Amino acid sequence: MKCHECRGACCEVFEVPLTDLRPPSNDALTWLMLHGQTITEGTIRLRFACRCTALTREGSCDIYNDRPQVCQDMPVGGTDCLGYVRDRRTPEEYALIRDNDDPHTIHEGVEAWQF
Repeated sequence: MKCHECRGACCEVFEVPLTDLRPPSNDALTWLMLHGQTITEGTIRLRFACRCTALTREGSCDIYNDRPQVCQDMPVGGTDCLGYVRDRRTPEEYALIRDNDDPHTIHEGVEAWQF
């Protein structure tokens, strides 16, 4: 994945596995499900569409050398990366940012987000 051409699809969305938080009550779990959150492999992931304030207008990270660990841990071209790109970029944009080792199409090898 050519991150610079991507312009930060992973920086426009933030997901937190609910396992990192206190377990919800059944009522809260129902509310989450009604608001588009899904259970994947027994885990609920809360998704927030919120562009990182350190992402510049040009799409680069303004704090790259001091970015949080969660950002450092995002594997370029990994399942989450490809999922964010699929969700946030058009197939035409994907054609410009894919590397030789990435899937040929934006949908290839990426499970559909259920949000």
